[in-house]
This record gives sequence, C-alpha cells and structure tokens, in this order.
Amino acid sequence: MRELEQAVRRILLTGRYAGDLADAAPAQEERLAQQLREGELTADELLGRYCARLYRQLGTYAEVAKRVGLDPRTTRKFVQAGTGGTVRA
Repeated sequence: MRELEQAVRRILLTGRYAGDLADAAPAQEERLAQQLREGELTADELLGRYCARLYRQLGTYAEVAKRVGLDPRTTRKFVQAGTGGTVRA
C-alpha cells in the first residue's frame, strides 16, 4: 500500500510517475495522471490499474499481493478489474 500511496502522491504532485510505470506507453501514463488530476478514478479503479500493472511486471498474484499488502484472492480481483477482465502476463 505504501508504494501505491507514493505513486499517487508523485502523480498528483508532478503529473508523472517513473517507478513501476516507467516502461508504460507515455499516452497511458499521461491518461492515468489526467484521470487522477480530474478526480475521475475511484480508489478501487486506481488500485485495480496499479495491481494489473504490477501483475504484468511480476507475473504472479502472490508477488503482487506481497507488494500491495493484500490477500492473493483480493489481488486477483483487482488485477482482473484493472485489465477489464483480461489478464496478460
């Protein structure tokens, strides 16, 4: 959860996040920053997108769960929500 808080803080302050999103397409990163600035995302949507990004990077629900401090089953729910139901490793 601390990483998520730091990511949100960085996006809100600078409009950018170069940590785990460093290899994301710039347009996706900018869209996320814009949605945060405009208050368009719920906490669940933000956590879902963050968990989905971590899943693409780490490859397992267990690793994502460790990173964000959630149960792996809950993490899976957020990953699937963050990808629109399609999970790509």
